[in-house]
Amino acid sequence: MNLHTATEIANRFGFVLPTRKTVDAIYDQSGCHFTPQPLPSGPQMTSTEYYRMHNALIDKQSQVLGFPLGALVSGHKKDVVLSNRLITHPGQIAIYGWHRAKGAPIQPLSTVHGAGYADYSHGISIDREDGDDRWETAIGFRDSSRSKTGRAAQRRRANPAVACVWRCVSYFFSVLQQRKLK
Repeated sequence: MNLHTATEIANRFGFVLPTRKTVDAIYDQSGCHFTPQPLPSGPQMTSTEYYRMHNALIDKQSQVLGFPLGALVSGHKKDVVLSNRLITHPGQIAIYGWHRAKGAPIQPLSTVHGAGYADYSHGISIDREDGDDRWETAIGFRDSSRSKTGRAAQRRRANPAVACVWRCVSYFFSVLQQRKLK
């Protein structure tokens, strides 16, 4: 999914893309870390076959590692992120993440691709803050257990249980799709 599609979906439903800080917090707090599995680079990176191959690798790794459905996962994709760098690089997409086992991302923040670019390695996470100053995920989970003060609001913004639900939902929909194709 490219930046245009990701932001259109996020905006339509009142969500936003994560920042690098949020992506790092998701990785740090995730109990289920995938080992990144990059495929060879080249023009095939944007092909449907590469998407299918990579999703199959993720599905297999999830089964081998015993990750339960619905678990907070990380490390399986790079994230499309919001960044101040996009102000000085209009028309570009910001990509970050795909963390290795020790937490170092394979992809440092990059804006080398145009906003219309997407390949198999990109994942989309979205989050939003509702009118009650609680965080609500793409599937309706609400975290109302935290206070409404400034520091608590900052912690909620980095709360991976809230911020990365779209990533989990997207991953599990791809698993279900792969299983239907078999």
